Amino acid sequence: MERLPTYLFWISLSVIAYVYFGYPLILFILSLFLKRKVKVKENYKPKVSLIIAAYNEERVIKLKLKNSLSLDYPRDKLEIIVASNGCNDKTDKIVKKFLHRGVILDSTKEKIGKTEAQNRAVKIAKGEVIVFSDANSIYKRDALKKLVRGFSDPKVGCVCGELKYKKGRREMVESIYWKYEKIVKRLESKIGSMVGANGSIYTVRKKDYMPLKPDSISDFLEPIKIFEKGYRVVYEPEAICHEKPSENIFAEFRRKVRIIVRGLASVKYLTSFLNPLKNILFSYELWTHKFIRWFLFPLLIAVFISNIFLVQQNKFYYWFLIVQGIILFFAFLGLISVFLNKKIKVFHFFLYFLMVNFAGLVALVKFILGERMTTYKKAR
Repeated sequence: MERLPTYLFWISLSVIAYVYFGYPLILFILSLFLKRKVKVKENYKPKVSLIIAAYNEERVIKLKLKNSLSLDYPRDKLEIIVASNGCNDKTDKIVKKFLHRGVILDSTKEKIGKTEAQNRAVKIAKGEVIVFSDANSIYKRDALKKLVRGFSDPKVGCVCGELKYKKGRREMVESIYWKYEKIVKRLESKIGSMVGANGSIYTVRKKDYMPLKPDSISDFLEPIKIFEKGYRVVYEPEAICHEKPSENIFAEFRRKVRIIVRGLASVKYLTSFLNPLKNILFSYELWTHKFIRWFLFPLLIAVFISNIFLVQQNKFYYWFLIVQGIILFFAFLGLISVFLNKKIKVFHFFLYFLMVNFAGLVALVKFILGERMTTYKKAR
């Protein structure tokens, strides 16, 4: 029992360091030996159905439709469908003003959730390729061409584009976190297939699309189901869309909790990949990139508490506890700055780091208590 704090400290710290630093390093090393290039044809232009998920998007839907109609893609090969999900604002009214320009409105009176709304839209889509987007995602003019060209390689079944956050006064450290995520996604793509996609810009062939249960999170589960069919899930950094980050840390926290809860609900549909021996490389990516990372907050607590018991042993533990105290103090100052509406990046960075990990713990508790978040309130 005397050595328990030591074991707890080093095991917890090692797992945290492995997830955030060791995993990208291992992927980088593997990418030096397992490079799998996508063979693309620049002139490949299949018929595309762009499905825009919308729930109470009156603030952005007009801009999104104008953006979609101005994309550099043959107009006779582009179908735009707005999957309106129980909107009770002016979203549908605004979309109807674009019907004469070929936009299709698939609207439900009841709130059925994003995944089910996408299932409905795919059924009526006529495109060979389905592109999924959010209403607040603004595509670069050549994004569709860059995104769908990957399908000229018959081994590719899903392509994910690159999300960039718009810079501005209210920009969060979220963009730093997302840059880290993009590095990991690129490395996963290089060695085989990435885990999941980004709901604002990803695409699959219609013939390969699998309707999903309403409680699942589509941009996480759909790409894995495509991979299960034997196709690659790849990253296309030249297919770019822009979004504004969440306006405050609380809205971002709720978004993270919702995503993880729905991710946990999707696990029951991934039984074939829970066994690491089923597909060693992809299961390894799935466990590290998603599952273990969702539950790091208890390990952060374990490091802090065990460090208190070890502080008398040597100077390393003493100074490590001091560092943790500084991090917590900076995070507290970051929280205070949020209430004062003054963002100080160094403080906000540590606050965001703790928030992201704490969201995993809250999501787990909510999931155990039976919450599934098939539908949700908008976070602005």
